[in-house]
Amino acid sequence: MSFKRDEVTLLDGAISGRIAVPDETAETPMLVLVHGGGANALSMDIPGHSFIGTAARCGFPAIALNRPGYGGSSTLGFPADSDDGLLAANASRLIDAIGEAWERYGRNTPGVVVYGSSVGGAVVLHLASQWSEQSAPTWPLLGVATADVAQKPPQKALDAWHGTPVTESVNIAALQPLLDAPPLWTIPTYAFDPSALPGVFAPVIRAEMMEIIGGWARNWKEIATSITVPVHYRLAQYDTFWQVAPELIDEFATALRAHAPYVDAGVFAGSAHGLADSPAGDEYFHLVLGYALRCAANLRTPNCCRPDGNQPGLLRAITALMPPMRAGTAGWVEEETRDGDTIGDAGDQHSFRHRTRLSRHRAGSGGAADGHWQSDNQMRRQPNRTSPPNQLTASGWYRQRT
Repeated sequence: MSFKRDEVTLLDGAISGRIAVPDETAETPMLVLVHGGGANALSMDIPGHSFIGTAARCGFPAIALNRPGYGGSSTLGFPADSDDGLLAANASRLIDAIGEAWERYGRNTPGVVVYGSSVGGAVVLHLASQWSEQSAPTWPLLGVATADVAQKPPQKALDAWHGTPVTESVNIAALQPLLDAPPLWTIPTYAFDPSALPGVFAPVIRAEMMEIIGGWARNWKEIATSITVPVHYRLAQYDTFWQVAPELIDEFATALRAHAPYVDAGVFAGSAHGLADSPAGDEYFHLVLGYALRCAANLRTPNCCRPDGNQPGLLRAITALMPPMRAGTAGWVEEETRDGDTIGDAGDQHSFRHRTRLSRHRAGSGGAADGHWQSDNQMRRQPNRTSPPNQLTASGWYRQRT
């Protein structure tokens, strides 16, 4: 599929990036790509290895954003010795930028899937956490995909970062000799000569790397457990910035599953840190695209990302697509999840076990004056005309009635 590339600026120039838009429209989500430390949006559009190009050829509108302080995006001004707060501030600004991008480029898509690598992966998890806590999001987040970020850096990485000069930015290439080296065959050929790709690599902002081994290492679990949208998570087999072990992957996935309705977590074989840039990076691109399609299918068939019957994030995403309902509009939407294998008509029951929810509110009666749907942080402004089709499974059902 053919597509067009262009530069993009958002928030009056505070955020910049690159966009690739397919010439033909499709029922695919808009992808937003967030780079790691020491890179920029160009790293998502490397000739012959372009994530946004691959996405656009597959029918996805894709935007690679420069995080604050990179590639022309305005800095957030954190001091070089800070070790907390910068990643959350990145996420907050990107939420606003994505909202503007959604208005410009995404209104004809089912919603947004956000991908982040390394420090960008931590920022994307912060973003998902902040979005999950919004009562009325302005754009629909269908899911997030993260890679190259974990919870426990090896001692060599800690020593390397603590030993850097306290300056605004640090040349990450100078740190490579201080870290364990992955197998050479896992490293992309262009990494051996960064000068061949001018403008793609940049000094890393020291404060964000100090936070990765500081505030992030302290707070990652609180962030992960607050996310209510689907998550795709991969860590490279030969990552030398993080400890890689089955029990650590399980710990990370377990935290995400606290409230995320769907978590696909694991190790990506045959790759080093920056797994999307590995020789098998194209495979990873398509894994993320396939996951994005699942997130979109989940709007039509909620059980696609609902193995445990708990799905607050999807309803919140649908809400962001919907205009407010007028008071007095006829009809109601009811959602129930219940434990066990017995399914029956809930009627007017309101007593369910932990993590089950019932939503049944007539517009303009007993709820908000503007007729918004409200129920247990699961249903917001959900007009009956766009509710998913009838679904009946052993884990729960979704029913629309007018």
